[in-house]
Amino acid sequence: MGRYLILGLCLYSLLLYVFFLYKWGFDVENPTFLPLVTNKDPLLPQNAIELETAADLARSTALDLELLLLQRFYISDFASMADRIVKFAVLAEATVSDKTVDESIIVSLLGSYFPWWLPDPSTYMPWHPRPKSDPYDTGIVICVGSRYKIYAMHLIRILRDVLQSKLPIEIAYDGDGDLSFADRRAFKALGHNIRLVNLEDHFDESVGSLRSGRFAIKPFSMLASRFRKVVMVDADTIFLQAPDQVFLTEPGLVETGTLFWHDRVIEAGTLHRHRWIESFLRGQDPSPFLSQTMFWTDNLAHQQDSAVVCMDKGRPRVFTSLLFSAWMNLKVVRDLVTYRNTYGDKETFWLAAELTQTPYYFNPWYASCLGILKTNDTVCGTQAGHRDHRGDLFWFNGAIRHNKYRNDLELVNMTHWMHGKRDSSEFNEWFIDSENAGATANMFCLRGDNLTAVASLGVWSEMQKMLRVAKEVDDIYFPIRRYQRSLGS
Repeated sequence: MGRYLILGLCLYSLLLYVFFLYKWGFDVENPTFLPLVTNKDPLLPQNAIELETAADLARSTALDLELLLLQRFYISDFASMADRIVKFAVLAEATVSDKTVDESIIVSLLGSYFPWWLPDPSTYMPWHPRPKSDPYDTGIVICVGSRYKIYAMHLIRILRDVLQSKLPIEIAYDGDGDLSFADRRAFKALGHNIRLVNLEDHFDESVGSLRSGRFAIKPFSMLASRFRKVVMVDADTIFLQAPDQVFLTEPGLVETGTLFWHDRVIEAGTLHRHRWIESFLRGQDPSPFLSQTMFWTDNLAHQQDSAVVCMDKGRPRVFTSLLFSAWMNLKVVRDLVTYRNTYGDKETFWLAAELTQTPYYFNPWYASCLGILKTNDTVCGTQAGHRDHRGDLFWFNGAIRHNKYRNDLELVNMTHWMHGKRDSSEFNEWFIDSENAGATANMFCLRGDNLTAVASLGVWSEMQKMLRVAKEVDDIYFPIRRYQRSLGS
């Protein structure tokens, strides 16, 4: 009798456990587990929609996702998260390809899996097609907080007044504590077609904690945007060409719907990051692209400079990989996993695509150095330069200040450009300027054999205009007394 009683209690406990898993899913109090997608071969062929009707595929995939809500996994298991993102990509593709598929199915499942996302009617979704003439098809999203607001003002004035960019602009911020009402009014006064997007209206701050996450805001700003084709930009970025036609002129972006840029070529010193990524590959080789990058072959510290990221959210797999990147930047995930293995958000964009086998593209040149000639083969500066597909300078980060880490208003004086390399065969060596480290923190130097005088570049005259515009902004927002006080006088 006692044996049957014990058996009955065990069965009852098991049923109760399953009920609680189904009922509550993600336990905020114990956030080390999340819903699990277990599929040994989750990646359906690219022509999966041709193998059965889109409606049948949508129903079967949705059922899989519903059932898998009952299961959990450690948040450190990015591979399992990738499995479910792939399923969402399949469901999104089916929903987009067949208008008879009820879009409420994927909307409901997104709400179940990602309850921290609160999209509003203006948010772009790939299953909500827009006409080609839509004025908000392509746009710039600038991530701005109070700390770097002046750099974003430089950027906007340069885009509008120097480069004559016509693209609509969104200023993404996270609540009044991130960007004050007065600052928001100042941004609106900078020109036409500038919209402010408070990410607190789109995401649950208790889960995302974007204000304290610094880098984390970037993929969320892209998700929340009304634009289908997003040029996401750090506030301290400066374009040297208008980005208006980038989705038409960059071949890799046209082909894959993504465009990323490489960071500086600096060796990691350990294999920790590689081993961490390999743990998600489940014994499989990395993609042909990743396996040939210097990040992989030469064990670099960083792969991507995410100061500019271009993504076409109208492509379902690109859209869902962006969602995966945002998940990697949630507070609990970034604190316990992501940022312990990467420097902020920068690797999450390509890593999300890599783990879901979503095609992605990097500009082939690694970051170059814009600054002042220190010796005949070395340039030092805080600005990292990046090129377009032709090899011309396209943008740089590090602001238009001589050194954004110093408490002054000195504008940049870039006399030379030391080119970044494309592969290991080229001579190139980055190092920190130790002689001036105290006065000019983060002053990087690049030694190499491919040097160009900035005055010889076609963008030289535009750069002089940019400096004048930046000074105008400083004169408005930094009156003489504040300027003198910042210098300690």
